[in-house]
Amino acid sequence: MSKKYSVSNISGQSENAMEAIFPFLTGNETDGFKFLATGSFIHPYGGFVTAAHVLLEKDGSLVDPLIAVHLDINGNPLVRHFTKENFSIDKKADIAFGLLGHPVNIESKARVENPYFIMSASKILVSDPIKTGAYPLSNIEKIDDQQIGEFKLDWFDGVITEAHPNGRDKTLLPGACYRTDMHIMSGASGGPVFNKDGLLIGVNSTGIDFTSEDENPPLSYITPIDEIFGLAVRTESGGIKTILELCNEGYLKLQ
Repeated sequence: MSKKYSVSNISGQSENAMEAIFPFLTGNETDGFKFLATGSFIHPYGGFVTAAHVLLEKDGSLVDPLIAVHLDINGNPLVRHFTKENFSIDKKADIAFGLLGHPVNIESKARVENPYFIMSASKILVSDPIKTGAYPLSNIEKIDDQQIGEFKLDWFDGVITEAHPNGRDKTLLPGACYRTDMHIMSGASGGPVFNKDGLLIGVNSTGIDFTSEDENPPLSYITPIDEIFGLAVRTESGGIKTILELCNEGYLKLQ
């Protein structure tokens, strides 16, 4: 049985993270849906972070459609579509900020808020303990005329083992990143990474899933959350502001 962690939410209280960590899907009812990756909320009305590469096709265009499924505070499923107009991606680092459409309860159709995470302003250090929550074991299958999705939130622990402020390489991870010993499986890309205080410090970028962890310890890379601070996004009033400016004005939480 997977461990269940609690992390700091906006009020500083402990919340079940399944309400703020969600799987991304793409597809349609005719051709079927498929699971893509993991994302997490940093704003109560759908603002999220994830790895940039999971949102892009091979030609650099955005995956379309992009759909998120998560639970409200009562455990009811919510389906939300990606809003392309409010999307910002870093040119080098593997991280992106986006916005999902207003959440609507499937049964009541009422608009609801989503829990979200507080970002960390602290510097990440080698040997820092970390943990991540993601949906690597998700599955969608068609049964009769219905498509049934099974999404399992799983948790992995580890530590920071190396810092790469100028990137790991010129092609796959040219932006700032950190090497870790967390076991990151396929589908965990984009999932949130937390420090020992439960604050959001980054997102999963890539990992190598070795057959034997005894002979080959886990190897993965995360992209730090501060790489989104300079990204520009469009506000509700129509203006343009950076993520850091929104933090300074209290719209996003940084601690």
